[in-house]
Amino acid sequence: MITVLVMVFFALFVYSLSSELFVRNYATELEKNFRNFFNFNAQRHGIASGPRGMSGGPQSRISKSLFIMVDDSVLQNPDGIPAPDFFEGRKLLKIDGNTYLFYGFIDSGKKVLLGIRTAEYDFLLGGLKKAFIVAIMLSLILSGIVGYYISSKISTPLKRTMELLKEVVVSDLSKRISVDSNTKEILELTQAINSALDRIEDGYKRQEQFSSDVAHEIRSPLTAILGFSRMIQRWGARDPEIVEESAKNIAETAAKMLTLTEGLLFLSKPNLSPNLEILNLRTLVERNVSDITRIYGIKIKNVVPDLNVKTDESLLSIAIKILLENAAKHGEGKPVEIGWDSERKALYVRDYGPGIPDEIKDKIFDRFFKAERSRSGSGHGLGLSIFKKICDTLGLTVKVEDPPDGGASFVITGWKLS
Repeated sequence: MITVLVMVFFALFVYSLSSELFVRNYATELEKNFRNFFNFNAQRHGIASGPRGMSGGPQSRISKSLFIMVDDSVLQNPDGIPAPDFFEGRKLLKIDGNTYLFYGFIDSGKKVLLGIRTAEYDFLLGGLKKAFIVAIMLSLILSGIVGYYISSKISTPLKRTMELLKEVVVSDLSKRISVDSNTKEILELTQAINSALDRIEDGYKRQEQFSSDVAHEIRSPLTAILGFSRMIQRWGARDPEIVEESAKNIAETAAKMLTLTEGLLFLSKPNLSPNLEILNLRTLVERNVSDITRIYGIKIKNVVPDLNVKTDESLLSIAIKILLENAAKHGEGKPVEIGWDSERKALYVRDYGPGIPDEIKDKIFDRFFKAERSRSGSGHGLGLSIFKKICDTLGLTVKVEDPPDGGASFVITGWKLS
C-alpha cells in the first residue's frame, strides 16, 4: 500500500511538472514568434488602428493559428473563439471542448494577449495521464496479489498457533506450538509463546506441589492431635499420666501448626511495607547470635564490624535468625560464622557442613522444599522462603556460594550503608 501511495505521488508530481514545463515553453515560443515576425514598437500606430494596420508584410509572416489581441482589439482569431479578458502570465483555458494556451504581457504600454489551440498538450499530457492511471491500477492489482500472498503466509501459521493454544488446558500443559514458517517474527512469536508455556507449566507444577505439601504438613499434626485426643477420651479417666502426656504432645503439635500457619500467612502477603530506619548491624547480629547459641548449643563466630545500615529492624532480624538456624541445623555441630565482606559490601553466613549440591541451589528458596538429608527434621521448609521474601522486600540480593574449604555460604548484598 505504501508503494502504491508513493507511485501516485510520483505520478502527480511528474504530471504537474510536465504540464508546467509544457505551458512555460509553449508560452515562451508564442512570445518569441510574435516578436520575431512583427516588430511591435515599429508598428505601434498601425496596430493600434486595428486590422487595417496589419494588412502589410509583417502580418503575413505571423502564424495563422495564433489568437492575437492588443488592448481590446482582436487582430486575429482563426478559430472564432470568444475573446477572454486580458491577464498577465500563462493560462490554460477550455473553450468548446478544446484546450487553449493564452499568454498575456505588456509591451510599450500595450496589453498583448496571444493564444493558440494546444492539441499537442491534450495528446501528450492526456497520454501521460492514461499511462499513469494504467500504471497505478496495475500497481494496485499487483500489490493486492502480493499482499494477499504475504498475509496468507503470515496468517496461516498464526491461525495454527491459535488452534494449538485453544488445545492447551490446565490438565495438560505439555503441548507446545510447532509452526513451519520462515518468517522471523512468526518464529520469535512461537518461541516466546512456548517459553511462556514452559513457565506456566513449571508454575502450575510448583503450585500443585505446594498444595500437596501444605495438605501433608497440616494433615500430620492434625492426625497427631486427633490421636492424642482419643487417648484422653479412652484412658484419660483411669490414667492421669496419659492425660498429661497427651496434653503436652497436643500443645507441642499445636505450636508447630501455629508456626506453620504464621509462616504461610507471612508468605501469602502480597506486599510487605518495611519501616526503614538506621540501625547498627553488629548489635542486631549479636542479639540473634546469642539466641541461636542458647537454643542449638553451637559456637557462632561473629566478625561483623560496627557499621550502620538503613533497613527494617524486625524484618532483618527474622532474616538473620533464619540463616543462623539454617546454618546450625545443617552445619553438623561445627562452628558457624557470620561476617562482613568489606570488598563486596556483603553480609555472609557460612557453615562447615556438607554444602548444598548445585542441582538444588535454585530450589532451596521454594516453599516446603527440604533436602533429602533434612527430611527427617522438624522444620516445614518455609524458613528460606521467608528469608528470600524479606530480602526481596528490603532490596537485598542473595547468592549461595561454595567456600573452598567446604560448607555453604549465603552472601547478602545491596545494603544501604549510612
